[in-house]
Amino acid sequence: MTNRFRGEDGALSAEFMAAIVPLTIVLAFGWQLLLAVAAGNSAAHAARNGSRAAGIGQSCAAAVDTALPTWLASGATTSCGGQRVTVRIDVPILFPGAGWSAFSLQRSAELPDTSGVLP
Repeated sequence: MTNRFRGEDGALSAEFMAAIVPLTIVLAFGWQLLLAVAAGNSAAHAARNGSRAAGIGQSCAAAVDTALPTWLASGATTSCGGQRVTVRIDVPILFPGAGWSAFSLQRSAELPDTSGVLP
């Protein structure tokens, strides 16, 4: 009896190696998207915390710095105007040398004035 797969030695290894490259690229883009979404969510959270702090007379910049995770705090800038707080952060790039340019996200928050609402 002859083996009908005799000429296909190593074909599975070659196909596996060919599939690794596109899979790695898809995973890298997915991870970069996850970083961007997490950075935007963290910036919005920090802006809300800064606006709350400004509303009760505390430092909005200190509240923003406290609310941001350490991996975003170094590239963040905060602007406070009344109760409106704007946070701009630099989104980390997964592979900086891969030709992707850095980008930043900006999120703002402003709490409504409730001075005449509460007794």
